[in-house]
This record gives sequence, C-alpha cells and structure tokens, in this order.
Amino acid sequence: MPAPVSRSARRHGLSAAPSTQPLRALGLALAVALGGLSVPLAANASLVQGHDPDGYRTGEFRLPLGAGELVFTGSGAYNYPSFDYRTTVATGARTELIFGAPLAADTPIDANDTYGAGSETLYDRWQSGYMVYQPGGRSCSRWSCWYYPSISYGVVTGAGIDGAWAGDTSGLLGFRFEDKGWHYGWVELTVDDDSFDIGRWAYQEVAGVGVIVGSTTDLAPAPQRFASPAAPAAAVPEPSALALLALGAAGVAASRRRRA
Repeated sequence: MPAPVSRSARRHGLSAAPSTQPLRALGLALAVALGGLSVPLAANASLVQGHDPDGYRTGEFRLPLGAGELVFTGSGAYNYPSFDYRTTVATGARTELIFGAPLAADTPIDANDTYGAGSETLYDRWQSGYMVYQPGGRSCSRWSCWYYPSISYGVVTGAGIDGAWAGDTSGLLGFRFEDKGWHYGWVELTVDDDSFDIGRWAYQEVAGVGVIVGSTTDLAPAPQRFASPAAPAAAVPEPSALALLALGAAGVAASRRRRA
C-alpha cells in the first residue's frame, strides 16, 4: 500500500516514493564484503575447457588453444654417467606466455600481466661426469701368477635441477592468444624427466575477459576488475520544516480572508 501524502505535499506536486535506503545499504554491504571487487562473472563470458586424456608424453606435442597453440617437448640424453632430461614449452603463432615460475592456483590473469613469445626450459635434471678406464694386467707372487681384467667406472662431476620451475614437477601456465582481441587461459602441467603430462586447460572465448588460473571462474574485463562502489542515488528532496510552516500560515491567512 503506498505511503500517505500530506495535503501540503500534494499541493506542490509531490508524491510518495519507496525509500532506496535498504537497497543502497545492501549494495554497500556487498561492496565491502567483496573488498571493492566487481562480480567475477562477466556478461556473455564463456570459458572453453578441456584435458589431455593420453597421459604422459615424450617428444613434441602441439596443444591447440583456440586460434593459438603451445608446443611442449620432452627430451632426454644419456651417456653414463652423464644425462640431461628436460621439458620445454614454446609459443605458436599468435600466442604469448607468462614466462617464469609456475603460477599459483587461483591467480587472476588478464591484460595487467606481462606476456612474451618464444621458448623456455621449464624443467631440466642433469648430471655430468666422465668414464675412467683401468686396463687389466698380470700379477705374480712367489708361487703363481694371475690375470685381472680391465674395469671402467664413472666419475660424477656435477648434478642439479634447473629451469624456470627450479625443481617443481607440477604447476600452472598462463597464456593468451590473439583473435580479434586477446583471449586469456591456463594449462595444467606435470613433468617427469623426459616426459610430461598435460592435465586440464581452459581459455576465455570472449576477448578481453580474464581468467582465474586453475579455476573455471571468469573475471570482468581488466579496466573494470577493481571498481569503486556505486555512488548513492540522489534522494527525492523533501520540503523543509520552515517551508511547511510558511505554507500552513499562508493557508490559515487565506481561510480567514474568505471568512471575512
């Protein structure tokens, strides 16, 4: 039922309007609870998802991602006591990567991050050394002689684990590809010497909309990601107390004149 309107208010064309205070209070409470973060699901956003069902791979594998592509390579070289096992990633056409250490889960990525094209060694376990050869020979004592065979053994001179991931065997990569704007995405990867396993992956079908690494949640477009709470709507002005008193006095005076 609409709120009652005073006679003086009706005379001045004023009508009752529902208060906006509860809605404004609710909006501000939500803004505070979210720390100023806008609603993460952007309008018309769509996340394309998938996974590689083939498990661990060796050699080169090209992973198509929309109009882009990432190229993974697992390789190994062995010559006792030396070996070198590594996994690398390279960007294909129209694709860029966030290079460096693996990204933590739930990291937001969008236009605010730094990307580049090229290749990078993610994981490299190696050992260096050389072989020592000791020839056989003949040895004699006072009563007999015998022969001993030649032997070889390896001498290790160094070992280590290098690469951008510096010993991490699993992590998340952030990337983007260009197709009428930049599309952002992530790939889950596990490495094991000369082989690698691509797990889940996802990318944003809508250009300009970021993603949260390891999640299926979208972000609003980068310029709108951190938005200030909306300004309160202008309230309908109400007549002041003095104005109402003046109107009342004028009405009384008019009534007296009519009676006279």
